[in-house]
Amino acid sequence: MQVVWGGSSAPDLNQAIKGWIERHIWENGRELPEAVTMGVFENGQIQAGVAFHDWNPDAGVIEISAASKSKRWLTRNVLKELFGYAFQHVRCQMVVARIDPSDEPLTRIFKAYGFVEHRIPRLLGRDRDQLIMTLTDDDWRANKFNRKNEVI
Repeated sequence: MQVVWGGSSAPDLNQAIKGWIERHIWENGRELPEAVTMGVFENGQIQAGVAFHDWNPDAGVIEISAASKSKRWLTRNVLKELFGYAFQHVRCQMVVARIDPSDEPLTRIFKAYGFVEHRIPRLLGRDRDQLIMTLTDDDWRANKFNRKNEVI
């Protein structure tokens, strides 16, 4: 898997990855706010995209949204790159992700990585809860994946 970054240095690529994520998350044409994106490619084809958005510098919090068409995209190297951007480059103190409770594989991966799950009743509608998953910089530094990769 190859990681490719969008952002201000590659605005066309950034918009293309953002659009790909939006089309894979929503069917109704909804859009993400302004974002920096990361695409994960295999053999020149996009497998997944991550958008970093809603940066709150006063709180040190950024939200991530992601979509994928492959279950194999979230490798250790991709995790290192993804959260290295948030915690080392942007210097966040917390990353927030909103997840559908039915996405058990992603929920399991995020929990193993150190995220804490918060279930919010009816956040997606009268009969639909949503998970707010949070990862602090302290929990990120302490997780077993970073210790194995000696990322401090």
